[in-house]
Amino acid sequence: MVIGNKAIACVLSMGCLVGCGNGSDSSTEDSSHNSGFDYIGKTEAAVLTQAESLTIGASVDTAFKAFLSGTKVTTDSDIFIEPALLTIDTATDSLASAMDNYSDTIESYVGKDQIPEDSIGGECGGTVSASGDYLNFNFTANDYCETINNTPITANGYARLSTNTHTKYQTFYFEQFTLEFNGVEIKLNGRMGAGEIDENNNELKAYANLKVGSLSQAINFVRMCDSSNSCEIDAELKAADDQVYRIADLSIDQSQSYASTWTGVGKIYLAEFGMLSLAFDDLSYCNNGEIRSGNVSVLDADSNSIELTYSQCGIDPLVEFTDESN
Repeated sequence: MVIGNKAIACVLSMGCLVGCGNGSDSSTEDSSHNSGFDYIGKTEAAVLTQAESLTIGASVDTAFKAFLSGTKVTTDSDIFIEPALLTIDTATDSLASAMDNYSDTIESYVGKDQIPEDSIGGECGGTVSASGDYLNFNFTANDYCETINNTPITANGYARLSTNTHTKYQTFYFEQFTLEFNGVEIKLNGRMGAGEIDENNNELKAYANLKVGSLSQAINFVRMCDSSNSCEIDAELKAADDQVYRIADLSIDQSQSYASTWTGVGKIYLAEFGMLSLAFDDLSYCNNGEIRSGNVSVLDADSNSIELTYSQCGIDPLVEFTDESN
C-alpha cells in the first residue's frame, strides 16, 4: 500500500518533537473518547438484486466518497490531492512516529529520570511545559515554535504518551492539538495507539477528530501491517447522509502507468444491506477533491455485481447491475 510522503509526513516526522510529560495507561482522564464514530449496521454478507441496485449503488457512492474522495492540501510550495484515507494514514502515522522519536530524545538526554518540570521557550517564540519520563510523558504547548530545516513549526495544545512496559505498545492522547507549518494546519483531538500486537503484525489506530487541508472528519481508523510491510486499512466514518459506513481489509496503490490515479481492493459495509467485496481502479480527482473518473465495483457472494462509473466532475456515476447467479 502506498503511504504518502508529502509535506505533512516530511515535516511531522522531523519536527513534531515539541514537548514531553507524565501519563498513565488509563483513558479515563481523556476527555476526547467520543471523537470517532462506530459502525452498528449489518455485518452479514449482502445480496445484490436488480430491484435494489439503484438504492445500493447510491449507498456505495455515498460511502465511497466519504472514504476516498480527494483531500486537497495546499502548502507554501505545493498543491497535492490524494485519497482521504491516505491523508488520515499519513497524518496519524507521522504523529505516532514523532511522539516515539521524542521519547527516544528524552531518553538520550535524561535516561530514565524524570523530566525537569520547567517551561521551555521556543526558538522562534512561545513556550512548552512538560513532565514525566521517556515512557510516559505529557506536554502543553502555547504557540511553541521551533525551526526545522528552515521551516518554522508552531504547536498548540496538550498531548500525552503512555507506554505499556510489557508490550511496548504506545497510546497517545491529544486535546485540541494543532501544528502549523508552510501554510498547512493540522488539528487533532482524540486518542491513538501504535505498536506490535503480535510478532508478525504492527497496528496504528486513531479514534479522533482530525483536520488536515480540506479534510475535516471524525475518524475511527486502524492500519495493520505485517512483517513484509504489506498494509491494510479498516475505517468507520460518518458520510454526507449521516450514516456510519465501514471499509475493511483495504489496500490502496497508486497506478504504475498513471501516477495521478489510484486502485484498491477491500470490503465495504452498508448499514441497511451488509458487507460487499469492493474493488476500484483508475480513480482520479478534480481540483476540488471531487472524483473525476474511476470504476468502482461491489460484489456479493454469488458474484452478482454493481459497477459505478465516474466520468466527470460534479456528475453522479452511472450505476449498472450484473446478475451472475443464473
